[in-house]
Amino acid sequence: MKKGMSRCAVVKPALFGVAILATVLVSCTDSETEIGSDFFDDVSFEVLSWDTLTLKMSTVQLDSIVTSDAARLLVGIADHDQAGRLTAETYFQVGNETYTNFPSGADFSFTHASLILHYDGYSFGDTTQYMEIEVHELAEDLELDDDDQLYNFSSFTIKTESENTPFLLGTHTFRPEPYTGDSIEIDLDLTRGHELFDFLGEDEVLIDDFKEIFKGVHISPSTEGCILGFGLSAELRLYYNDYADEDPEEQYLGFELGTSDYYFNHLSADRSATTLASLSGEEISSDDAGDRVFVQSGLGLAIRIDIPYIRDILARDDELLINNVELELAVGNELPEELSMLQNLAINRVDDHMDLLRSYEMPISLDVNSEYGYDRKYTLDITDFIEEQIANNVELNEDGLLLRFEDESFRSSVDHLILWDQHGGDENSKIKLNVIRIKQ
Repeated sequence: MKKGMSRCAVVKPALFGVAILATVLVSCTDSETEIGSDFFDDVSFEVLSWDTLTLKMSTVQLDSIVTSDAARLLVGIADHDQAGRLTAETYFQVGNETYTNFPSGADFSFTHASLILHYDGYSFGDTTQYMEIEVHELAEDLELDDDDQLYNFSSFTIKTESENTPFLLGTHTFRPEPYTGDSIEIDLDLTRGHELFDFLGEDEVLIDDFKEIFKGVHISPSTEGCILGFGLSAELRLYYNDYADEDPEEQYLGFELGTSDYYFNHLSADRSATTLASLSGEEISSDDAGDRVFVQSGLGLAIRIDIPYIRDILARDDELLINNVELELAVGNELPEELSMLQNLAINRVDDHMDLLRSYEMPISLDVNSEYGYDRKYTLDITDFIEEQIANNVELNEDGLLLRFEDESFRSSVDHLILWDQHGGDENSKIKLNVIRIKQ
């Protein structure tokens, strides 16, 4: 008998439909091996397995994703044939501690201003194309919502030169790969930079005073290719020369994105040309999405899995003990490197309204054809979930499993995971029910 048997639960009898019983009999692999008779008088055990039980899988659009505590700044546009056209923009403040000794007077001369963004190694899409990004100045205060958060759909107005023309604070064209250095430096508008430098030199200035005249920046992409990640070390620099020195060298005042400054990523997706085009509400069945389901971080896609008939099957025979229940997930991503993403999945039990009931830490194992990268399958032990469903003695149990990326990854990337459903062809997901029947 397997070690897992110590966790087995006795199943109570219940009514069972003839049609379901017929399905079970066809699907059952009946092992007549008798074990344990030496330890229990006149008692043996019969191992039974089913692997064609019904699974219902769907892609769920979560309402909103908090991105105000993301691990990185995201900027860019990437087009993916299954995930859609993805756009990432970022908003943030820059600041520092209280300043009292800004350079002022005839000896100090402003030269130029720039914004520094440091690569953090994350990318999604084609990084070999030239990429152009634009920097705008915010026209309103960057403030948190009433719940002290900012979301993937949040946005703030930017300064304009006229009613319909945004004021372009700076622009930069570069190619992410191949590249040299660990950052990019974006030249900013000279006139605006000079205004900020002169303001700082007028009198003693607090950082709150600075944020009144410079509320923050918005960075958006203007070309398609990839989405890049930048570290939370963005910095506004105002460069100047001190001509009081005999040998003046260019210096700068630096205003970094500090720990008390607000920031967030604005993320959106155009899925009109994908199998998820009809995902206008909260959920779309895999049957309507090419037998696929999707998890995507940052944009709020998750996978819901329901196992509608397993309770009836187990309730049919009070001599059955659950040995274990496994969920085998067939991966449909094109790139083998994306397999590691499943290790970052959060697995939750939710009700029919997607409200969280419990979080699980389920063991996950990988089976993959190492030579070709095909037949990639993950196996999750969902015995605890099934036993909870059986123990929850209600007439209609509509709880399901919800798979999404862990919080940090969920807010800080646009990575996605695609799974085949039960009808995915050569590669398909399935549930494996292993039980033990006590034989007197």
